[in-house]
Amino acid sequence: MLDSFRSDVRSMWRLTGTVEVHPRGDRFLFTFNHERDVARVKKGGPWGFQHAMILLNDYDGFLELSVVRLDFVWIWVTLDGIPPGILTEPTVRLVGGTIGEVLEVDRPALRRGDARVRLVLSIHDPVCLDGRVRVSPSDVLTLRFRYERLLGHCHSCGMLNHGGQRCPRVDELAADAGAEQGSQTAVDRSFQPLSLGQTFSPLSLLH
Repeated sequence: MLDSFRSDVRSMWRLTGTVEVHPRGDRFLFTFNHERDVARVKKGGPWGFQHAMILLNDYDGFLELSVVRLDFVWIWVTLDGIPPGILTEPTVRLVGGTIGEVLEVDRPALRRGDARVRLVLSIHDPVCLDGRVRVSPSDVLTLRFRYERLLGHCHSCGMLNHGGQRCPRVDELAADAGAEQGSQTAVDRSFQPLSLGQTFSPLSLLH
């Protein structure tokens, strides 16, 4: 499994230089020899291995690996529905900030008329697919958010952190339905919600 993981990450990242993959308990430490490769990996994700999302964070070489946060992903999101008249970088940052911490705005895309941001998305909050955002005292926009390379999104509860396990919300809904219908209807406990797959793998650090 480890050899396969090493081979897959090196192949999908298409690095200029090399990367060393070091197991460290339940995590991995990636050591790159080119800063440009680090930037490519951070900006090109999220990445996955065997249908599991790989969580990444910067590492300074001094902290205990176990305390480095691995509860978010860096992800690109397209924000649909912003009127052309107010499609500016401040507006895009304002809207993107309702989803997560905005890291950068795709300025070439903005010049083409598209609102695209890279942001920090928590795996502990439901993924927001649409929303209403106030951009002025009198204007509220209804928007749709499109996430790039999003893995493991549960369509039942919107979360990312099931780790390949059954969504607990499905059991709650089934129990509620069973209570409403009384003992005349049997609840099918084998139902699987839309093929979740594994959602994340809390393994990986960048250095």
